[in-house]
Amino acid sequence: MLLVEFVVEEPSVSEQDAGDRLQRARQANRRPDEAEALRLLAKAQLASGNFLEALQNVTAGLIIVRELGDRSGEAHALYIAALAQQGRGLPDEALYVANEALKLFKDLGDKKFEAAALFTSSEIRCLSQDHKEALQAAQDAQAIAQSLR
Repeated sequence: MLLVEFVVEEPSVSEQDAGDRLQRARQANRRPDEAEALRLLAKAQLASGNFLEALQNVTAGLIIVRELGDRSGEAHALYIAALAQQGRGLPDEALYVANEALKLFKDLGDKKFEAAALFTSSEIRCLSQDHKEALQAAQDAQAIAQSLR
């Protein structure tokens, strides 16, 4: 299964680097930094195909950002959780989480990640053989992406 992270221009971080960041954040008791390190660790684990570990770490980060009231952090964590669920072969769960991320990105006015969440939704729907909805989500993502030029 191919996972594509659409329109995201964030540099990749190794699992080791993310783990080191996580350890430092926890030692300093910096919750926002801990949540960010958990998100980066989850992204690195996604890239290496460790979908369950990615889901566990991003879920831990999601708890923190919700406690902090960080809606942007919550949206990004949900987006990564959707990719992890997709990688685990759980399309219903992935679609639910992707839609939750999409709602938050829309509320926040984050067009780049709104398009990313729509594209992920399109991939999930395609894998679930829901081709009509997949096409619509892909077209919506493309329209948003084109408007960002």
